Amino acid sequence: MTSHPDLQSPQPPRIAGWLVVLFTPSGLVESIMGDLLEEFSALVVKSGLGFARRWYWRQALKTILHASGNAFRIAPWLMLAAVIGGFWLIGFATRLSLHAMQTFLDAHRVYELDPSAYLFWLKFPLEIGRVILCALIGALVAFTAKKMEMIAVVALALIQMALFWAGTVALILNGREWFDWFLVMLLWNGLCAIATVIGGAIVRTRRSDATTGHSAA
Repeated sequence: MTSHPDLQSPQPPRIAGWLVVLFTPSGLVESIMGDLLEEFSALVVKSGLGFARRWYWRQALKTILHASGNAFRIAPWLMLAAVIGGFWLIGFATRLSLHAMQTFLDAHRVYELDPSAYLFWLKFPLEIGRVILCALIGALVAFTAKKMEMIAVVALALIQMALFWAGTVALILNGREWFDWFLVMLLWNGLCAIATVIGGAIVRTRRSDATTGHSAA
């Protein structure tokens, strides 16, 4: 009778390990992951699998925070340029696409023919396009911020969400209707922030795989 593989060799949480790989500079990934795995295996024997998994998650988060702090200390101007540049590109492309769509709809007098269709084409397709754009710019920011890819794109995503919350607070303080706006914009801004991180994660993963391949060769 064959034993279950997890009983023979317990493995650390995969998501935690994946996050460490994403946020840690490529040259340090192998040594850090090796140290974490060695300590995890020792804790499994000493304190049990549950304790070892919780410890691994704590160490993973500490590693990510440490890597983020180092990135801002080592190359603050590169990080700042990547984040501000990405934010500016998102805003510029969004305004440009809105102007182009509005010009097209006005030229064809869509509002006069069907106001509902005008509002639909002026909003929904542009929001979908903005989500796709955020993914592309997230990839571009990650490509620019070498060795600090995920830290830069997460910072960009956090700025996007921070501005959304600031806009919501401004509406509330001004006494304007805000709840319906909040629900809709929370969806689209949340999707845009997630797309930004996904775009960066794709670039980071490909770089990590390339680095691993070169090391193996």
